[in-house]
Amino acid sequence: MSESAGTVTDKFGFLPINRGVIFDGGQIRPVPDLAEIIERAEKATHEDGFVDPPITVKRTAPFFDEKWRKIPEEEVEWKEVPGSQRAGFLHRFPASHEIEIRSSRSKDDLRKSDLALLIHFIGYIFGYRMQFHDWWHDGRVSMRGRHWVEVPQHLESDLLSCAYTTWKGWPEPEQTRFTNLLYMNGRVETHRWDWEQFTVNYMVFDACYKMVEEIEKWSPDKHKKRFHRLFGHFGIPMEESQIGEIIRLRNELFHESLWDGGQPGAHSERAFPQVNNLKRINERLICGIAGYRTRFLSTEWWHIGQVAF
Repeated sequence: MSESAGTVTDKFGFLPINRGVIFDGGQIRPVPDLAEIIERAEKATHEDGFVDPPITVKRTAPFFDEKWRKIPEEEVEWKEVPGSQRAGFLHRFPASHEIEIRSSRSKDDLRKSDLALLIHFIGYIFGYRMQFHDWWHDGRVSMRGRHWVEVPQHLESDLLSCAYTTWKGWPEPEQTRFTNLLYMNGRVETHRWDWEQFTVNYMVFDACYKMVEEIEKWSPDKHKKRFHRLFGHFGIPMEESQIGEIIRLRNELFHESLWDGGQPGAHSERAFPQVNNLKRINERLICGIAGYRTRFLSTEWWHIGQVAF
């Protein structure tokens, strides 16, 4: 990590793609030994495509003897506390990439603003969950890329540049909101149950609506009208029956603790497709809010499979 006059450099991960992206205002480049790191990451990945936090235990040790004399560090004997073994909650990943931007502000300040926006938008582009290299991930992290759109390599720079330029033109509350919704969008698959993923997806959708409401100075709408208004604004196609299902699931879950009329955690063939439909809607909204107009926005979101950007 290095800093020079007018530039700030940081590291983040984990993106198992061994190349970089140059954008207006900076660049992202892989760490020198990324190929080896990716190989080790693959070995640590479960067959379901995720890396889970490691098993943790609590250990204790006496640092003074019975006469209160300090025990030399090399002689300290650590013992595992019985019954303390459990799945960890937090874990770190090695850095996969460096990011460098032109700025005279401190790195700590930029981690709350520009750098956060950029690494989480990189996560959006590639379908991975990002974090600064010396911060923590909570829960499982996908190593396969969970995404319903394939962004061509030759458009990555334009997309990131456009998002960064658009973001810098917003007031601070909208900058914070957009960065946070990107963060939440990236951690949807951390949750294992369909109803949990649906809840987070709906949080992201609501944040997307709030973004546009504030930027465009809209008057507040009820939830069904929010879909109509956003879709019309960005040219996203409407499918009334699917939206009706999403609204029904949302109302039952948020107001009655019901998941498709039953218990959250129970199997529901009707509800599960709407989790992915809502995710696909959010991916289009994020692209549109970032100011990038592409045919992707007008593609049908109620079909399974990746679509061209």
